[in-house]
Amino acid sequence: MTDSHYIRRQRERTIARLMDEVRPLPCFDPGTDRDMADECCIGGYTASLSMAACGVLSHSDDELMSELPDLRAIAESILARVEKLGG
Repeated sequence: MTDSHYIRRQRERTIARLMDEVRPLPCFDPGTDRDMADECCIGGYTASLSMAACGVLSHSDDELMSELPDLRAIAESILARVEKLGG
C-alpha cells in the first residue's frame, strides 16, 4: 500500500471515529414532548462561565489588580448562590 493510500484510509478512519463521537444536543425530547431548552441554556452558561474564569486566571496579578473589587464581588455572588444549593 502506498503512502497516499495509507494516509487516505487513516483520514477516513479518523473521520468515522469523530462522527461516532458526535452526539446531538438534548434540546427537545420527542419521546416525552418535553422542551429541554432550559437544560441546554444552563450547560451553555456553565461552559461560558468556565471559559471566562480560565481567561481571568490566565492574566497576571498586576493586570487583575485594577479589577479586583469587581472580581471579588462576582466570586462572592457565585459562592453565595452555590452554597444555597448545598454545594
